[in-house]
Amino acid sequence: MEAKTPSRLLELDFFRGLVLLFIVVDHIANSVMAKITLRNYAIADAAEVFVFLAGLVTALSYAALARRKSVATADKRFLRRAWEIYLAFLITAALMVVSGLILRASHIDIPSLGPTEVEAFVAAPWYFLFQVFTLQRQPFLSDILPMYALFALATPLLMRIGRKSGLALLALSLTVWLAAPTLASILPSAQHKGNWTFNPFAWQLLFVMGMSIGLRPQIPENLSDRARRRITVAACCFAAFGAFCAMLWGNPALHAAIVPQWVEDTFYPISKANAATLRVLSFMSVAWLVYSVCRGGRMQGVAQRMSLIAMIGRNGLNCFIGAAVISLGAEAIAYGVTGGNPIWQVSLGVDVLAILAVIAVAAWSESRSKARRAAAAHAAATSSASATPVSPRSVPLATAPVPPVQAPRQSTPH
Repeated sequence: MEAKTPSRLLELDFFRGLVLLFIVVDHIANSVMAKITLRNYAIADAAEVFVFLAGLVTALSYAALARRKSVATADKRFLRRAWEIYLAFLITAALMVVSGLILRASHIDIPSLGPTEVEAFVAAPWYFLFQVFTLQRQPFLSDILPMYALFALATPLLMRIGRKSGLALLALSLTVWLAAPTLASILPSAQHKGNWTFNPFAWQLLFVMGMSIGLRPQIPENLSDRARRRITVAACCFAAFGAFCAMLWGNPALHAAIVPQWVEDTFYPISKANAATLRVLSFMSVAWLVYSVCRGGRMQGVAQRMSLIAMIGRNGLNCFIGAAVISLGAEAIAYGVTGGNPIWQVSLGVDVLAILAVIAVAAWSESRSKARRAAAAHAAATSSASATPVSPRSVPLATAPVPPVQAPRQSTPH
Protein backbone atom coordinates (compact mmCIF):
# COMPACT_ATOMS: atom_id res chain seq x y z
CA MET A 1 0.00 0.00 0.00
CA GLU A 2 1.42 3.27 -1.07
CA ALA A 3 0.04 6.74 -1.66
CA LYS A 4 -2.76 5.37 -3.82
CA THR A 5 -4.08 3.29 -0.91
CA PRO A 6 -7.70 4.21 -0.10
CA SER A 7 -7.98 6.41 2.98
CA ARG A 8 -10.07 3.83 4.85
CA LEU A 9 -7.24 1.30 4.50
CA LEU A 10 -4.69 3.91 5.57
CA GLU A 11 -6.79 4.54 8.67
CA LEU A 12 -6.97 0.80 9.35
CA ASP A 13 -3.19 0.57 9.06
CA PHE A 14 -2.88 3.49 11.47
CA PHE A 15 -5.09 1.83 14.10
CA ARG A 16 -3.31 -1.51 13.67
CA GLY A 17 0.04 0.19 14.16
CA LEU A 18 -1.20 2.12 17.19
CA VAL A 19 -2.58 -1.03 18.81
CA LEU A 20 0.68 -2.86 18.16
CA LEU A 21 2.56 -0.09 19.98
CA PHE A 22 0.07 -0.43 22.85
CA ILE A 23 0.86 -4.15 22.99
CA VAL A 24 4.60 -3.43 23.10
CA VAL A 25 4.49 -1.03 26.05
CA ASP A 26 1.81 -3.09 27.83
CA HIS A 27 4.31 -5.96 27.96
CA ILE A 28 7.16 -3.89 29.44
CA ALA A 29 7.01 -4.11 33.22
CA ASN A 30 6.69 -0.71 34.93
CA SER A 31 6.23 1.03 31.58
CA VAL A 32 5.24 4.69 31.86
CA MET A 33 3.47 4.81 28.48
CA ALA A 34 1.46 1.71 29.40
CA LYS A 35 -0.47 3.94 31.79
CA ILE A 36 -2.22 5.60 28.82
CA THR A 37 -3.16 2.46 26.89
CA LEU A 38 -6.68 1.08 26.58
CA ARG A 39 -6.43 -1.43 29.45
CA ASN A 40 -6.34 1.48 31.95
CA TYR A 41 -9.67 2.86 30.76
CA ALA A 42 -11.71 -0.20 29.77
CA ILE A 43 -12.38 -3.80 30.70
CA ALA A 44 -11.02 -4.84 27.29
CA ASP A 45 -7.49 -4.10 26.12
CA ALA A 46 -5.51 -3.83 22.90
CA ALA A 47 -5.83 -7.56 22.15
CA GLU A 48 -9.56 -7.29 21.39
CA VAL A 49 -8.92 -4.39 19.03
CA PHE A 50 -6.11 -6.25 17.29
CA VAL A 51 -8.21 -9.37 16.68
CA PHE A 52 -11.22 -7.35 15.46
CA LEU A 53 -9.07 -5.40 13.01
CA ALA A 54 -7.51 -8.65 11.82
CA GLY A 55 -10.96 -9.96 10.92
CA LEU A 56 -11.88 -6.71 9.18
CA VAL A 57 -8.69 -6.62 7.10
CA THR A 58 -9.01 -10.35 6.32
CA ALA A 59 -12.48 -9.87 4.83
CA LEU A 60 -11.36 -6.87 2.75
CA SER A 61 -8.22 -8.62 1.52
CA TYR A 62 -9.95 -11.91 0.69
CA ALA A 63 -12.77 -10.17 -1.18
CA ALA A 64 -10.35 -7.99 -3.15
CA LEU A 65 -8.17 -10.95 -4.15
CA ALA A 66 -11.18 -13.07 -5.11
CA ARG A 67 -12.54 -10.21 -7.22
CA ARG A 68 -9.20 -9.48 -8.88
CA LYS A 69 -8.22 -13.10 -9.56
CA SER A 70 -10.43 -15.92 -8.26
CA VAL A 71 -11.89 -17.44 -5.10
CA ALA A 72 -9.50 -20.38 -5.45
CA THR A 73 -6.55 -17.98 -5.49
CA ALA A 74 -7.85 -16.25 -2.35
CA ASP A 75 -8.27 -19.63 -0.63
CA LYS A 76 -4.69 -20.61 -1.46
CA ARG A 77 -3.38 -17.26 -0.27
CA PHE A 78 -4.96 -17.61 3.17
CA LEU A 79 -3.94 -21.23 3.54
CA ARG A 80 -0.40 -20.10 2.78
CA ARG A 81 -0.88 -17.26 5.25
CA ALA A 82 -1.71 -19.79 7.97
CA TRP A 83 1.61 -21.51 7.31
CA GLU A 84 3.45 -18.17 7.40
CA ILE A 85 1.88 -17.34 10.77
CA TYR A 86 2.83 -20.76 12.13
CA LEU A 87 6.44 -20.16 11.05
CA ALA A 88 6.27 -16.72 12.69
CA PHE A 89 5.12 -18.43 15.89
CA LEU A 90 8.12 -20.79 15.80
CA ILE A 91 10.50 -17.88 15.18
CA THR A 92 8.97 -15.80 17.98
CA ALA A 93 9.03 -18.74 20.40
CA ALA A 94 12.69 -19.41 19.56
CA LEU A 95 13.56 -15.74 20.08
CA MET A 96 11.80 -15.73 23.44
CA VAL A 97 13.76 -18.77 24.63
CA VAL A 98 17.07 -17.37 23.34
CA SER A 99 16.33 -14.03 25.03
CA GLY A 100 15.51 -15.88 28.23
CA LEU A 101 18.78 -17.81 28.07
CA ILE A 102 20.73 -14.56 27.60
CA LEU A 103 18.95 -12.92 30.55
CA ARG A 104 19.49 -16.02 32.67
CA ALA A 105 23.20 -16.13 31.85
CA SER A 106 23.49 -12.39 32.54
CA HIS A 107 21.73 -12.77 35.92
CA ILE A 108 19.21 -10.09 34.94
CA ASP A 109 15.98 -10.91 36.75
CA ILE A 110 12.94 -9.31 35.14
CA PRO A 111 9.22 -10.06 35.60
CA SER A 112 8.91 -11.37 32.03
CA LEU A 113 11.71 -13.92 32.39
CA GLY A 114 9.40 -16.66 33.69
CA PRO A 115 6.90 -16.47 30.79
CA THR A 116 9.73 -17.10 28.31
CA GLU A 117 9.65 -20.67 29.72
CA VAL A 118 13.44 -20.84 29.60
CA GLU A 119 13.55 -23.10 32.68
CA ALA A 120 11.39 -25.69 30.94
CA PHE A 121 13.71 -25.56 27.94
CA VAL A 122 16.82 -26.03 30.09
CA ALA A 123 15.23 -28.97 31.91
CA ALA A 124 14.26 -30.89 28.75
CA PRO A 125 15.27 -29.08 25.54
CA TRP A 126 14.21 -31.68 22.96
CA TYR A 127 10.88 -32.38 24.60
CA PHE A 128 10.32 -28.66 24.95
CA LEU A 129 10.92 -28.15 21.21
CA PHE A 130 8.47 -30.95 20.42
CA GLN A 131 5.87 -29.25 22.59
CA VAL A 132 6.43 -25.92 20.83
CA PHE A 133 6.11 -27.48 17.36
CA THR A 134 2.84 -29.12 18.41
CA LEU A 135 1.54 -25.89 20.04
CA GLN A 136 1.55 -27.41 23.52
CA ARG A 137 3.90 -24.68 24.71
CA GLN A 138 3.56 -21.06 23.60
CA PRO A 139 6.27 -18.89 25.18
CA PHE A 140 5.80 -15.24 26.10
CA LEU A 141 4.17 -13.08 23.40
CA SER A 142 4.15 -15.89 20.84
CA ASP A 143 0.90 -17.20 22.33
CA ILE A 144 -1.46 -15.16 20.14
CA LEU A 145 0.00 -16.42 16.84
CA PRO A 146 -1.38 -20.02 16.92
CA MET A 147 -4.85 -18.51 17.22
CA TYR A 148 -4.24 -16.31 14.18
CA ALA A 149 -2.99 -19.31 12.20
CA LEU A 150 -6.23 -21.15 12.95
CA PHE A 151 -8.25 -18.09 11.90
CA ALA A 152 -6.37 -17.96 8.59
CA LEU A 153 -7.11 -21.66 8.03
CA ALA A 154 -10.81 -21.06 8.70
CA THR A 155 -11.06 -17.93 6.54
CA PRO A 156 -12.19 -19.63 3.28
CA LEU A 157 -15.07 -21.37 5.09
CA LEU A 158 -16.03 -18.29 7.12
CA MET A 159 -16.05 -16.11 4.01
CA ARG A 160 -18.33 -18.52 2.16
CA ILE A 161 -20.80 -18.57 5.06
CA GLY A 162 -20.59 -14.81 5.54
CA ARG A 163 -21.14 -14.03 1.88
CA LYS A 164 -24.31 -16.13 1.81
CA SER A 165 -25.68 -14.94 5.14
CA GLY A 166 -24.11 -12.55 7.63
CA LEU A 167 -26.67 -13.58 10.27
CA ALA A 168 -25.76 -17.25 9.85
CA LEU A 169 -22.07 -16.43 10.33
CA LEU A 170 -22.75 -14.44 13.50
CA ALA A 171 -25.09 -17.12 14.85
CA LEU A 172 -22.48 -19.81 14.30
CA SER A 173 -19.81 -17.64 15.91
CA LEU A 174 -21.96 -16.91 18.98
CA THR A 175 -22.73 -20.62 19.39
CA VAL A 176 -19.04 -21.54 19.30
CA TRP A 177 -18.23 -18.68 21.70
CA LEU A 178 -20.78 -19.93 24.23
CA ALA A 179 -19.27 -23.42 24.03
CA ALA A 180 -15.68 -22.14 24.10
CA PRO A 181 -14.83 -23.05 27.74
CA THR A 182 -15.86 -26.65 27.04
CA LEU A 183 -14.22 -26.80 23.61
CA ALA A 184 -10.97 -25.53 25.14
CA SER A 185 -10.34 -29.01 26.53
CA ILE A 186 -9.44 -30.30 23.04
CA LEU A 187 -6.62 -27.77 22.62
CA PRO A 188 -3.12 -29.24 23.02
CA SER A 189 -1.42 -28.01 26.19
CA ALA A 190 1.70 -29.01 28.10
CA GLN A 191 0.24 -28.06 31.48
CA HIS A 192 -3.43 -29.00 31.51
CA LYS A 193 -5.95 -29.26 28.71
CA GLY A 194 -7.03 -26.03 27.13
CA ASN A 195 -4.54 -23.82 28.92
CA TRP A 196 -4.08 -21.41 26.03
CA THR A 197 -3.68 -17.71 26.73
CA PHE A 198 -6.14 -17.05 23.89
CA ASN A 199 -8.82 -19.69 23.43
CA PRO A 200 -9.47 -19.55 19.66
CA PHE A 201 -13.01 -20.90 20.10
CA ALA A 202 -13.80 -17.79 22.15
CA TRP A 203 -11.74 -15.14 20.40
CA GLN A 204 -13.13 -16.08 17.00
CA LEU A 205 -16.15 -13.98 18.00
CA LEU A 206 -14.06 -10.79 17.81
CA PHE A 207 -12.51 -11.96 14.53
CA VAL A 208 -15.92 -12.75 13.01
CA MET A 209 -17.32 -9.41 14.15
CA GLY A 210 -14.53 -7.66 12.25
CA MET A 211 -15.04 -9.95 9.26
CA SER A 212 -18.77 -9.16 9.24
CA ILE A 213 -18.09 -5.43 9.07
CA GLY A 214 -15.56 -6.02 6.31
CA LEU A 215 -18.13 -8.00 4.30
CA ARG A 216 -20.91 -5.42 4.78
CA PRO A 217 -19.34 -2.05 5.72
CA GLN A 218 -22.56 -0.25 4.81
CA ILE A 219 -24.51 -1.71 7.76
CA PRO A 220 -23.45 0.86 10.41
CA GLU A 221 -23.81 3.67 7.88
CA ASN A 222 -27.40 2.66 7.04
CA LEU A 223 -28.60 2.99 10.62
CA SER A 224 -31.14 5.72 11.28
CA ASP A 225 -30.14 8.76 13.30
CA ARG A 226 -32.42 7.62 16.12
CA ALA A 227 -30.83 4.16 16.29
CA ARG A 228 -27.38 5.72 16.13
CA ARG A 229 -28.16 8.01 19.08
CA ARG A 230 -29.47 5.14 21.18
CA ILE A 231 -26.43 2.98 20.48
CA THR A 232 -24.15 5.91 21.29
CA VAL A 233 -25.87 6.51 24.65
CA ALA A 234 -25.58 2.81 25.54
CA ALA A 235 -21.94 2.74 24.45
CA CYS A 236 -21.14 5.80 26.55
CA CYS A 237 -22.75 4.25 29.62
CA PHE A 238 -20.90 0.96 29.28
CA ALA A 239 -17.62 2.68 28.43
CA ALA A 240 -17.98 4.75 31.60
CA PHE A 241 -18.67 1.58 33.57
CA GLY A 242 -15.57 -0.04 32.05
CA ALA A 243 -13.43 2.97 32.93
CA PHE A 244 -14.71 2.82 36.51
CA CYS A 245 -13.86 -0.89 36.74
CA ALA A 246 -10.37 -0.29 35.34
CA MET A 247 -9.84 2.49 37.89
CA LEU A 248 -10.85 0.18 40.73
CA TRP A 249 -8.56 -2.62 39.53
CA GLY A 250 -5.70 -0.16 39.48
CA ASN A 251 -6.39 0.74 43.11
CA PRO A 252 -6.75 -2.50 45.14
CA ALA A 253 -7.50 -0.69 48.42
CA LEU A 254 -10.37 1.28 46.87
CA HIS A 255 -11.61 -1.87 45.14
CA ALA A 256 -11.74 -3.78 48.44
CA ALA A 257 -13.58 -0.90 50.10
CA ILE A 258 -16.23 -0.43 47.39
CA VAL A 259 -16.86 -3.78 45.70
CA PRO A 260 -18.94 -6.21 47.83
CA GLN A 261 -17.91 -9.84 48.06
CA TRP A 262 -20.99 -11.12 46.22
CA VAL A 263 -19.98 -9.14 43.14
CA GLU A 264 -16.57 -10.81 43.14
CA ASP A 265 -18.14 -14.23 43.68
CA THR A 266 -20.62 -13.68 40.85
CA PHE A 267 -18.60 -11.95 38.13
CA TYR A 268 -14.94 -12.72 38.85
CA PRO A 269 -12.69 -13.79 37.32
CA ILE A 270 -13.36 -11.96 34.07
CA SER A 271 -11.64 -14.42 31.79
CA LYS A 272 -9.42 -13.00 29.11
CA ALA A 273 -8.60 -16.45 27.72
CA ASN A 274 -12.29 -17.13 27.02
CA ALA A 275 -13.20 -13.57 25.91
CA ALA A 276 -15.62 -12.98 28.76
CA THR A 277 -18.93 -11.22 28.08
CA LEU A 278 -17.89 -8.05 29.90
CA ARG A 279 -14.70 -7.84 27.84
CA VAL A 280 -16.62 -8.24 24.58
CA LEU A 281 -19.21 -5.62 25.58
CA SER A 282 -16.44 -3.26 26.70
CA PHE A 283 -14.72 -3.59 23.34
CA MET A 284 -17.98 -3.08 21.43
CA SER A 285 -18.74 0.13 23.33
CA VAL A 286 -15.27 1.56 22.75
CA ALA A 287 -15.29 0.48 19.10
CA TRP A 288 -18.62 2.17 18.46
CA LEU A 289 -17.48 5.43 20.05
CA VAL A 290 -14.23 5.42 18.05
CA TYR A 291 -16.19 4.69 14.87
CA SER A 292 -18.60 7.56 15.63
CA VAL A 293 -15.70 9.98 16.05
CA CYS A 294 -13.83 8.77 12.96
CA ARG A 295 -16.66 8.28 10.47
CA GLY A 296 -16.71 10.53 7.46
CA GLY A 297 -12.94 10.43 6.98
CA ARG A 298 -12.16 12.48 10.09
CA MET A 299 -9.09 10.35 10.85
CA GLN A 300 -7.67 10.51 7.35
CA GLY A 301 -5.52 13.56 8.02
CA VAL A 302 -4.23 12.12 11.30
CA ALA A 303 -3.32 8.84 9.61
CA GLN A 304 -1.51 10.68 6.83
CA ARG A 305 0.46 12.86 9.24
CA MET A 306 1.38 9.89 11.43
CA SER A 307 2.49 7.72 8.54
CA LEU A 308 5.15 5.97 10.64
CA ILE A 309 2.44 4.38 12.78
CA ALA A 310 0.53 3.34 9.65
CA MET A 311 3.77 1.79 8.35
CA ILE A 312 3.89 -0.38 11.49
CA GLY A 313 0.33 -1.52 10.77
CA ARG A 314 1.18 -2.41 7.17
CA ASN A 315 4.03 -4.63 8.35
CA GLY A 316 2.21 -6.11 11.31
CA LEU A 317 3.59 -9.65 11.37
CA ASN A 318 7.26 -8.68 11.11
CA CYS A 319 6.73 -5.86 13.60
CA PHE A 320 5.05 -8.25 16.04
CA ILE A 321 8.01 -10.64 15.93
CA GLY A 322 10.41 -7.75 16.44
CA ALA A 323 8.23 -6.24 19.15
CA ALA A 324 8.36 -9.43 21.19
CA VAL A 325 12.15 -9.21 21.43
CA ILE A 326 12.11 -5.44 21.80
CA SER A 327 9.75 -5.52 24.80
CA LEU A 328 11.98 -8.06 26.58
CA GLY A 329 15.09 -6.08 25.71
CA ALA A 330 13.58 -2.81 26.91
CA GLU A 331 12.53 -4.39 30.19
CA ALA A 332 16.00 -5.89 30.64
CA ILE A 333 17.64 -2.50 30.02
CA ALA A 334 15.37 -0.78 32.53
CA TYR A 335 15.95 -3.37 35.25
CA GLY A 336 19.64 -3.76 34.41
CA VAL A 337 20.34 -0.02 34.64
CA THR A 338 18.63 0.43 38.00
CA GLY A 339 19.35 -3.00 39.49
CA GLY A 340 15.68 -3.49 40.37
CA ASN A 341 12.40 -1.68 39.89
CA PRO A 342 13.29 1.17 37.51
CA ILE A 343 12.53 4.80 38.26
CA TRP A 344 10.01 6.45 35.95
CA GLN A 345 12.63 8.43 34.01
CA VAL A 346 14.41 5.21 33.03
CA SER A 347 11.11 3.49 32.22
CA LEU A 348 10.05 6.36 30.00
CA GLY A 349 13.41 6.31 28.23
CA VAL A 350 13.19 2.60 27.42
CA ASP A 351 9.58 3.07 26.27
CA VAL A 352 10.78 5.62 23.71
CA LEU A 353 13.64 3.34 22.64
CA ALA A 354 11.21 0.44 22.21
CA ILE A 355 8.89 2.49 20.01
CA LEU A 356 11.80 3.72 17.88
CA ALA A 357 13.02 0.13 17.53
CA VAL A 358 9.59 -1.02 16.32
CA ILE A 359 9.54 1.83 13.78
CA ALA A 360 12.98 0.70 12.59
CA VAL A 361 11.69 -2.87 12.13
CA ALA A 362 8.73 -1.51 10.16
CA ALA A 363 10.99 0.59 7.94
CA TRP A 364 13.24 -2.41 7.26
CA SER A 365 10.23 -4.59 6.44
CA GLU A 366 8.76 -1.90 4.20
CA SER A 367 11.99 -1.48 2.26
CA ARG A 368 12.23 -5.25 1.74
CA SER A 369 8.63 -5.37 0.50
CA LYS A 370 9.25 -2.53 -1.95
CA ALA A 371 12.43 -4.19 -3.21
CA ARG A 372 10.58 -7.47 -3.77
CA ARG A 373 7.77 -5.72 -5.64
CA ALA A 374 10.25 -3.83 -7.80
CA ALA A 375 12.15 -7.03 -8.60
CA ALA A 376 8.92 -8.85 -9.46
CA ALA A 377 7.78 -5.99 -11.72
CA HIS A 378 11.16 -5.90 -13.45
CA ALA A 379 11.12 -9.67 -13.97
CA ALA A 380 7.60 -9.51 -15.39
CA ALA A 381 8.53 -6.67 -17.73
CA THR A 382 11.66 -8.48 -18.90
CA SER A 383 9.74 -11.70 -19.46
CA SER A 384 7.04 -9.87 -21.43
CA ALA A 385 9.57 -8.06 -23.60
CA SER A 386 11.52 -11.23 -24.40
CA ALA A 387 8.33 -13.14 -25.21
CA THR A 388 7.07 -10.53 -27.70
CA PRO A 389 8.84 -10.65 -31.13
CA VAL A 390 9.57 -7.27 -32.64
CA SER A 391 8.12 -6.99 -36.15
CA PRO A 392 9.82 -4.75 -38.71
CA ARG A 393 6.44 -3.22 -39.39
CA SER A 394 6.28 -2.07 -35.78
CA VAL A 395 9.06 0.41 -36.47
CA PRO A 396 7.54 3.77 -37.47
CA LEU A 397 8.25 4.65 -41.08
CA ALA A 398 9.28 8.12 -40.02
CA THR A 399 12.29 6.64 -38.26
CA ALA A 400 13.53 4.75 -41.30
CA PRO A 401 16.09 6.50 -43.47
CA VAL A 402 14.55 7.88 -46.66
CA PRO A 403 16.81 8.03 -49.70
CA PRO A 404 16.77 11.10 -51.90
CA VAL A 405 14.14 11.19 -54.63
CA GLN A 406 15.62 10.21 -57.95
CA ALA A 407 14.40 8.58 -61.13
CA PRO A 408 11.69 6.04 -60.55
CA ARG A 409 13.91 3.16 -61.54
CA GLN A 410 16.28 4.02 -58.69
CA SER A 411 13.71 4.34 -55.90
CA THR A 412 13.98 1.98 -52.90
CA PRO A 413 10.84 -0.04 -52.25
CA HIS A 414 9.44 -0.12 -48.66
